[in-house]
Amino acid sequence: MRAVVLRISSTYLAAYVAVIDATVWLAALPFELYCKSLLATGRPSSILLVLILLVNLLILGLMTSSVVATGELMRRGVTRMGRWPQLQLRRPAPAYARVRPRRSGY
Repeated sequence: MRAVVLRISSTYLAAYVAVIDATVWLAALPFELYCKSLLATGRPSSILLVLILLVNLLILGLMTSSVVATGELMRRGVTRMGRWPQLQLRRPAPAYARVRPRRSGY
């Protein structure tokens, strides 16, 4: 799976993570609350229980793939393009670099 994730650009991975997060918050959590209330009301049929199990497995698969994509994004690091003044080449520069003050000669 890692070889497949390495071929995908960081922009697409970030968009995928955002879509899966929105899916979990807007669709999966209300579905889980609906299932909880459905199971609490009485004895549902076995077909309904199997369907709930399958949908829950699909949701877990989506969440697992989102965690893998997030891990790959963190491994790559958050970068932006900067310039070396003397070479005029594009190089990745840390987006959240710490600026350390220079020590004075006094």
